[in-house]
Amino acid sequence: MPPITRFFLLIVAILALTSQPLRAEVLFYGKVNVALVYADQGTGEPPAGDQVTRYRGFGLNDNKAVRPWVLNPFITTPRGPANRFGLEGSSDLGAGLKALFKVELGLSLADSNNEAFNLRASETLTMRNTFLGLGGTWGRLLLGRQDTPFKSSTAPLDLFINTLGDSASTLGFQNYRADNSIYYGSPSLAGLKWSVALLPGGGATLPGGFNVAADRLTAALSLAATYARGPLYASLAFETVDADLADPGTYPAVAPWRKWRLGLGLLDWQGLSVTGMFEHWDHAFWGADHRADLWQLQLGYRLDRFQIKAKLGGNQQRGDYALLAPVGQDLMAEDDFAFHSWALGGDYAFSRQTKLFLVYSANLADPLVQATSRTTHDVLDWRGVQLGISHAF
Repeated sequence: MPPITRFFLLIVAILALTSQPLRAEVLFYGKVNVALVYADQGTGEPPAGDQVTRYRGFGLNDNKAVRPWVLNPFITTPRGPANRFGLEGSSDLGAGLKALFKVELGLSLADSNNEAFNLRASETLTMRNTFLGLGGTWGRLLLGRQDTPFKSSTAPLDLFINTLGDSASTLGFQNYRADNSIYYGSPSLAGLKWSVALLPGGGATLPGGFNVAADRLTAALSLAATYARGPLYASLAFETVDADLADPGTYPAVAPWRKWRLGLGLLDWQGLSVTGMFEHWDHAFWGADHRADLWQLQLGYRLDRFQIKAKLGGNQQRGDYALLAPVGQDLMAEDDFAFHSWALGGDYAFSRQTKLFLVYSANLADPLVQATSRTTHDVLDWRGVQLGISHAF
């Protein structure tokens, strides 16, 4: 059955379900985004044998990267707004207890296989946050696929989220949606919340694949505490990913990958928003001596239906870069490298649900990287403009 047919039948089933009288409270929701992007990456003059290819041109960009794109080790791939629809609800079980559930699917409005005409009908639906659990005055306990507390801790602070200036795709902030996770979220106490997620290994690896040694209940652990009161927002998060979750054929994993993240923000205070994020890695990519520091500052001002915003950030890597070392490859010619990212943007809100957005974003390798490695320089360097529209329902 073609994917479009399955998609149509799923929509019919959802509409039929939500039109029936149910004991559960069910919300059908979604978000549709699409943008026209002009992107320019690389110098186009790599030495012989280099893996970098110049790309310059227009593309229709939604939840996929602009294509074609260069081989990219782990960061700085421009993204577009994520499209999704889903069902979310609860059912009263009595005695103050509720069953909580969510099924959320992602979809692409543009082909991700670089086919101008989608002749092979290759696009499929993807699973996003999907879980079942229990809730009450004591908090929420959820089982399934869901954003980690580490990722969620700073989501309100990224004014460019799901655009060409997104902090995760431009700077490499570690935002994961984990399968097979056990999540607990506390109730709010005067604006203070905390959450924890355990990820049983299940023989899986983080890049995708199998490793039978990944058998611990806490193969990954994610913790976060947040404070939100009026325009003030603050967060502190920690995450550790066991070495057994590394692909043994790609990473010479010797230690757990540990990460700390701090977020601070003043959100929409008389139209002004100022946010900051800092993230530190130890044993990055499970290497013995690979560390990194990531940071970003954002500023936004809202006046009636308009919002203007700006971002500046950086990523500095230090120590041994372990990716693909077992097979004798080194995508980064120098172990120590750094780059900066900046963005300017503006939004116009037609309504609470629909907005027009314009973003210019650029990543720039530091001069040392440019001088020592053309490959690294071309991978890290790109710039682009994105004009899009977003509608939530």
